Amino acid sequence: MKESDNWSDKEVVEAFVHMLKTIILWVIWLVISLFFGVQKGWAYFNSPIVTTWEHILFFAWIVIMLPIVIRITFKIWKPKKK
Repeated sequence: MKESDNWSDKEVVEAFVHMLKTIILWVIWLVISLFFGVQKGWAYFNSPIVTTWEHILFFAWIVIMLPIVIRITFKIWKPKKK
C-alpha cells in the first residue's frame, strides 16, 4: 500500500460525518414523505377521504423536494478546497 493510500484519522472522521449527514437527510425526507403518502393516504387516488388539494400538495412535495435533497447530498460530499 502506498503512503498516499493511507487515510488519516481526520479523513475517516470527515467521511463518517458525511455518511451520517447523508443518511439523516434521506431518512428524514423519507419518513415525512411516507407519513403523508401512506399513513395519511395522500398518495392514493382512490381514497374518498383525501381531497384533490392534498394530492397536489403531496406530489408537489415529492417533485420539489427530491431534487433539493439530491443537491444537498452532492453539496455534503463535494470536496472542500484547500
